[in-house]
This record gives sequence, C-alpha cells and structure tokens, in this order.
Amino acid sequence: MKKQIFFIILLFTFLFFINNIESKNNSVLGNCEKNQTAKYKKISSKYGNEEIKEITTNQLSKDQLEKHEMFMKIALEIAIKSKVKFVSIIVSPDDRVLCSGIFSKENAILHSELVAITNCSSSHKMVTFENHTIYSTAEPDSLSSSAIVWARFKQVVYGSSIKHLYCNACFSSLPIDSTYIFSRGYGIGVENIQLVAGVLQDQTDANFGSYCNSSISSVYKTNPQCKCKNPKLSKENTNNNDDGDDDNKNHHRRHSQNNEIDVDTKNERNQHHHDKDDSIDNFFDEIKSDDDFDKRIESGKQAEKSKNKEKKKHHSHHHSHTSKDGRSRTSTSTSISGNGHATASASASSSSSSTSFSHSSSSNDHHHKKDKSNKNKDNKEKGDKKDKKDKKEKKDKKKDKKDKSTSVEEEINTLKVEKNSI
Repeated sequence: MKKQIFFIILLFTFLFFINNIESKNNSVLGNCEKNQTAKYKKISSKYGNEEIKEITTNQLSKDQLEKHEMFMKIALEIAIKSKVKFVSIIVSPDDRVLCSGIFSKENAILHSELVAITNCSSSHKMVTFENHTIYSTAEPDSLSSSAIVWARFKQVVYGSSIKHLYCNACFSSLPIDSTYIFSRGYGIGVENIQLVAGVLQDQTDANFGSYCNSSISSVYKTNPQCKCKNPKLSKENTNNNDDGDDDNKNHHRRHSQNNEIDVDTKNERNQHHHDKDDSIDNFFDEIKSDDDFDKRIESGKQAEKSKNKEKKKHHSHHHSHTSKDGRSRTSTSTSISGNGHATASASASSSSSSTSFSHSSSSNDHHHKKDKSNKNKDNKEKGDKKDKKDKKEKKDKKKDKKDKSTSVEEEINTLKVEKNSI
C-alpha cells in the first residue's frame, strides 16, 4: 500500500514539471493565439526598475536648470494672468514657445496638455512632437500622460506633483503617477521619454494653494484617501531626542567634572591648613620637649646677675665696662623673649656675658685693695638684692612661659578658625 502511494506522488510530480517546461517553451513575446492566455510583459529593466526614473532638479546642470526654470516661469505667468491653475506650454527643439494651453472648465477632458497639443496641431499642422518638450505647472495625470505618449514628446517637465496636489492640497485626480503611463509607452513604440520633476515647485505649490479644510466649492476639490506617513519627521524627532540625550550626558559629565574639581580644591585647602596646624603643633611640642630651654634661660639670668654685681662695684671707675654690660643684658633679654630662637640668642648672650665677666675679673684684681674695706657691706647688700632678684626671676620666668604658650595657642586657634570658615 505504501509503495503504491509513493509511486502515485512521484507520477504527479513528474507531470507537474513536464507541464511547467511546456508552458515556458510556449510563453513567447508577441501576439497570442485565441487558445492562449494573454499577459502584459514586465516593464523594461533598462530603467533600473519597473518604471521610468524621474530626473530631479539637483541632477541637472546649471544651464539645464536655468533653461527649465525660464520656461516654467512663462507657464506660471500665464496661470497668474488668466487666473487658471493648470497651464502647459510646448517648446521647440530650438527653444521657442510654440503653443500654450489652459484647463477648460467647460469641458472636463480638455486638460491643459491636451489643449496645448490641439492648438499646436491646428496652428502648426503638427501630428506628432518628436524632439519637443512640454512644460506643465502640474504633473500630467493619466489622461494627459497618455496624450503626451501618443503625441511622442521627447521630454516632459512639471512643477507640482500629483501626490502633493491630491494628498496634501485635496485636488481631485486619479492617483496614478505619470511614470506608470510613460513606462508603458513601448505599446506604441515610445520608450525614451525623459521626465524632469519639481522645477520651481515652491512657486507652483504656492500658486495652487490648498482645498483641504476649506469651505470653497470647486471642481478641483476632493477628499483624498492617502496613507500619510512622515518618516523624515520621525527621523528628525529621533535625532532631536538623541541630541537631547547627548546634551544631558554632557551636562552630567560637566557637572561630575565640576564636582571633582570642587572636591579636589577643597581637599587641597584642607591639606594646606592641616599642614599649617601640624607645623604649629610641632613647634609648640618642640618648645615643651626642649629640656635645655629652662637651663639656657637660667644661665642667662646668672650671667646678668654677675654683670649687675660688677657694675655696682666698679661704677665710678669703669663706666665704659658698664655700657658693655648693658648691651649684653639687652642681648640676653631679647634671646629669652624670642619665639623659637632661644638657643641662638642664649648662646650669644652667654658668650657676651663671659667676655664681660673676664674683663670685670681683671679689673677686680686691679682694685682689690680699694674694695676690701667695703666687702662686708657689699656682701650684705648682695644677699638682700639676690633674694629680691631670685623672686623676681622666678616670677618673670613663669610669666615668659605663660606668654609664650598663650601666643602659640592663639595662633593655633586663629588658623583653626580660618580652616573652619573655609
């Protein structure tokens, strides 16, 4: 049973292929017999597709465009003066305007192209128009296109397209592009018609106007049935959205960069003031941890005591030495009150005090006999003065340390206030 079914399927397949081969062999271009099925041939592929390609204005040379615009302006002037929207003119191969035609409202089939052809046929005794050009303010409809093919024009130039007039301006028309008719001119032996589209289109569109959303009653007016898509607008909107996204991204990127710069600036400022605080704290710690600081101050005090003692002993005989001792005391006082420079100043004052003390000792030997009688009295006075000086020195020492600590702490507080304000 299965074998029988298989052979039946194989037989039908074989017969199908045989029928197709015979059909292909019997399909030829030319006249058909009565028993044959007739179909139109496909549009010639030499135009690139099934229809004639329009020539747009940007494909024309400068001279060609100027020539076509000049003749289209003539047709527009006739339309404006006669107050008729559809106008056609016929131009000879030597660029002369032979005839013109305007749409007749009294006869529905007398379109401007047909009127121009009729006028030239009558005045110039012409049946066909090989090598001639016809200009029309609007693209020829199916009726006018057929007439142009029959008249064998070489070139057709128009302003406003059927699609614009029907879909955008609500003008009544058969929705058939002229390329559909011109591409089928092979039926009467015409296959080389050139079609130039959109010459002075802005001006012709403005001259036609629009009947859409208008209450005017006219033979031209209709309610079009068009699929209204606008991919260019959608693409532009998409591009605009993309531009908006890029702006947002750039804004966000700039905002982030500004934030990073602000953070870096703040960090630099904070680090700068932190370094200041550290340097001041280190200086203050050095003063506190300096074990020899009090010893240097005490050494300067002792040197000052010795100089004061020698000053009183030899005041009457050694006035010049007293002046040196005064300068030494000034140097020592300056070294004690200086911030952070106590070591150098104290060393200098100690050196000066030692020099003065050596000089005073030599003078003391020279006047030993004279001062012996006053020794006991001076010793008593020295003891009293020493006690007073010791008390005063202790008081001054505490005061100096307190003033030094206060000045450093004030400077630290000032810097901290500046840091907080920033």
